[in-house]
Amino acid sequence: MLRYLIAFLMVTAAMVPFRFADAQSWVPPESLDSLPVVAELPDLFTFADGRPAKTVEDWELRRKEMKAILQYYEYGHIPPRPDVVKVEDLKSRQLVNCDATEELMTLVIGSKTQLRMRIALYRPSKAGRLPVIIREEAVLGHIEEVPLLIKRGFMLVEYAREDLDPDKPNVVGPAQKAYPDYDWATLAVWAWGGMRVVDYLESRKDVDLSRVGILGHSRGGKMALLLTNVLHSLLPMAQDAAVQGVIVSKTKSLKRWEKLQNQSVSPIGSTLGCDGLTKKKTDSLSINIF
Repeated sequence: MLRYLIAFLMVTAAMVPFRFADAQSWVPPESLDSLPVVAELPDLFTFADGRPAKTVEDWELRRKEMKAILQYYEYGHIPPRPDVVKVEDLKSRQLVNCDATEELMTLVIGSKTQLRMRIALYRPSKAGRLPVIIREEAVLGHIEEVPLLIKRGFMLVEYAREDLDPDKPNVVGPAQKAYPDYDWATLAVWAWGGMRVVDYLESRKDVDLSRVGILGHSRGGKMALLLTNVLHSLLPMAQDAAVQGVIVSKTKSLKRWEKLQNQSVSPIGSTLGCDGLTKKKTDSLSINIF
């Protein structure tokens, strides 16, 4: 009897329409040469096999399919969430004339890999759970936007992206060495680092986790696209990424692909000052709320 039941379940599963299958049912082509020539931009509401997305359920599956396609062609696949993210080397100080606290620390990521990534956190002297803006940086501790964000009640967290993967060609960074079975490239590594910042924020009682966003400049803007649209459910996204820079080298085996991306630039900055912060030229940023 059990044998017939198993056989029935196998036949039933095989008859389930594709639209009820997971987006991983999408199969990459055997070669780039087999891809069709598409003169116009692809239709977002058409599955890779040509079927239209007609319902809300169809659209959710189509979104998963597009994420799988983006990760395969452009960004690569990332490791799962590590078992632990803990803090070491915590240093804190009060910023003069700014009513804010600076916390410098190192995140130790994973109990086995123990990757180390430095972050700088700026918190206004304000009670309650605060909204947070995350920003990737090459060098920590010199953001001119800090006074403006502090004044508006935001917490700012910078993280040193190059601690996980240096922004240099033909270099295998610490994160890729720790996870050699994944085909991720630099932008995916940086986005994964941003997710680890969120892991740390979950341990704090002064963070409003429903209001956490990430911003980035240039390649950091492209990383923010990946993090907010593919890998995580962060609400706002800010980017400043030129179209000319959206040529991404994804893996060892694939050619470089050109991708189009809208550019919207609006300058933000502040004349306020916090003593103890090094000033630098303010980046131009655009903020899009989804």
